[in-house]
Amino acid sequence: MGAWLIQLDRWEEAVEPLSRAIELKTREPSTHYWLGIAYSHLKRHADAVKQFRETLKLQKSEPDSLFALGVNLAELGQFHRAAEAYNQVIQIRPEDGDTYFNLGVANGELGRHDEEIQAYKKAAELTPQDFRIWVNLALAYSNSKKHESAITTWARVLELRPDSVPALTSRMLDYERSGLYNEALADAEAVVRLAPDASESYGNVGVFLNRLGDYENALKVAREAIQLNPDYPDAYCVAGYALQGLGRHQAATVEYMKAIELKPDYIEALVDLGDSYLELDRSSEAVSPLKRAIELMPECLEAHDGLGVAYFKSGDRQSAEKQLQILKRLNSVFEGSLGKLLSGEKPAPDDGSSSGPPNPGST
Repeated sequence: MGAWLIQLDRWEEAVEPLSRAIELKTREPSTHYWLGIAYSHLKRHADAVKQFRETLKLQKSEPDSLFALGVNLAELGQFHRAAEAYNQVIQIRPEDGDTYFNLGVANGELGRHDEEIQAYKKAAELTPQDFRIWVNLALAYSNSKKHESAITTWARVLELRPDSVPALTSRMLDYERSGLYNEALADAEAVVRLAPDASESYGNVGVFLNRLGDYENALKVAREAIQLNPDYPDAYCVAGYALQGLGRHQAATVEYMKAIELKPDYIEALVDLGDSYLELDRSSEAVSPLKRAIELMPECLEAHDGLGVAYFKSGDRQSAEKQLQILKRLNSVFEGSLGKLLSGEKPAPDDGSSSGPPNPGST
């Protein structure tokens, strides 16, 4: 009766007859197994684990029970034990792609990224058409900072689903982390074609146009993003950075202030606003946004460098030297403008950039 109810996905109703059957006949492993399955679907994972363990006492190394045990242990956050269960399944069923996939997930949760990658690679070998395996493998490579391998794997994901906006966006980010801005721009533009109503898509295009120095087109794209969503702070930051690149620093301050109005803890906008004020020789006005950026992110090198420059240009050398000491403590090889100013060396001419355009985001 209980097994029949399970076949009908009537999990709650199945619990009582299966429990009664166990009371009457406790040595039947399949009854414990099906009760465990019912508990699992009801998200009663601790109860499910108990039943699968009972099954394995009666029928040692039964692979379906071991697999289900691993699933429920993972649901309870017991990833070490889940991985142990999956490895036992693999000893019995070495060609089971689902088990390798789940083992990859467990290893990832444990921070064992090399083992995670190897498990996903074996899963992909066994079931090469499984989209989720390639996605997880690409993400594992990316999280391990193996961006070249991630990019190659995203290509496989996109063979399976060419119109996957998340996959294109993720590959864009791996291109960006590899410094391949032209390739990142191509993926950002592909996302715009697939999601033309998403302001974030235009924002990412603007970010990479700025990185490539195409400030006119970056400004144009930022305006399109703002038209789609006037409350999208990144678009104003992209516009501000483009205007800085074009030498229009006063106009840039307006864009950065709008970004900060929408997102008061926007560190990049705060730093770039401070830098714009410095370009306009309004050093005293640069202090406030740069100090706020440091409050939000004490290790922000660009903010300390800009704040030191603002102090120096305002005639407060002592405070400027204090910022330089902080910079050296945070990063002894950081090359900013402050050290050159204090040493009497003329800083390199500003190219219109500052802390950099906002980082690309997901759509």
